[in-house]
Amino acid sequence: MQPEEIYRGLQEQPFRPKRIHLKDGRTYDIPLREMVVVGRTYVDIGQQAADEMPGICAGIVSVDPEDIVRLETVADTAPGVAH
Repeated sequence: MQPEEIYRGLQEQPFRPKRIHLKDGRTYDIPLREMVVVGRTYVDIGQQAADEMPGICAGIVSVDPEDIVRLETVADTAPGVAH
């Protein structure tokens, strides 16, 4: 996907949780808009820290925007879960 398309997909108000699908079958949930940064050559996805308030990250997964095949809205997600 193009970075602009990903960025626009994350801008809805109010924000609803999203799931990023990669070409290799992995998915990453984004429960909060603040947990993702979209750059020209990267998308950084924060991984929710266990036993912390929502939005506190334990680490970051960085993916290439070209590896993202779909961004979807999900009803409810566990913060920062990778599948």
